[in-house]
Amino acid sequence: MKISKRYWFLAIPVGVLIFFLLLRLFHSISLPGRIQKAREQIIESEEKTISNWREADYVSVEHSDEFEDAIREAVEQHEAVNSLNTTQRRALAMAVTQLIYAHHDGTWESYRTFRIPVSTKYVQFNEGLLKYEMSHLPDFNISSPAGQLETYYRYAVISATMESGKPAFCTQCWEEIALKDLYLSVHNATRKSSPSILSYAATNSVFHTMLSSPRLTFRPSVERLLETQRSVKIAFVSILIRGKQLEIPHPVHVSYYWSPQHRKWLPKEFVFGEQGNIIYYYF
Repeated sequence: MKISKRYWFLAIPVGVLIFFLLLRLFHSISLPGRIQKAREQIIESEEKTISNWREADYVSVEHSDEFEDAIREAVEQHEAVNSLNTTQRRALAMAVTQLIYAHHDGTWESYRTFRIPVSTKYVQFNEGLLKYEMSHLPDFNISSPAGQLETYYRYAVISATMESGKPAFCTQCWEEIALKDLYLSVHNATRKSSPSILSYAATNSVFHTMLSSPRLTFRPSVERLLETQRSVKIAFVSILIRGKQLEIPHPVHVSYYWSPQHRKWLPKEFVFGEQGNIIYYYF
């Protein structure tokens, strides 16, 4: 049987159509397998990271000159702080020490030292959030935001537990830290760009990261400082922590900004991973 020459022009497009149909069929068959392989690679990478966290070199958190000297040495000799002057380096070491004690001691005094390192007249409280939290403590009638923060922390945060009986908030969960794995970096915030530690945390954690809603900010803010300065120093701090309350050791990320007026590093952002650790941070 002969095919008329006038139908020959259909041979090429029909052949191309058959090729793409076969190609699509191949992809539909192989795609689930490739997705499964990708998932396995992600799981393997996560398990390797968590294994490294478990096997890190940890030191016990304690109130001692030796421990505080170790923190000071780790911070002040870190290559990331080369752009800082002596006052800024020492203040950053102190800020890191206060951060650690705030989540180790389980006291309002340690938390306050970390979270409010300046007079409350330089603090802008998140009054709406504080009022909402205080509504769960009906026996207290406190109008000042500073008093509300202290009262809620003393009577709710420290004692809050989950159904399992475990603490709901990390107030004493930092029992050990991997000091050799302490991460530091220093950046310059400008009017055009202000670095956030959230982007760093999201790419350096196997967990879904949570940015804590701040209950207070400071005056002057980074934005206000940039009205009179070309740039503002921002410090990123990441600490790998371990404790009995935590199912998995994990890094916690905090950012600070330098306040020339106070000559201190003020806490700006707090990021943690929630997967595997049903415990929260009060920021």
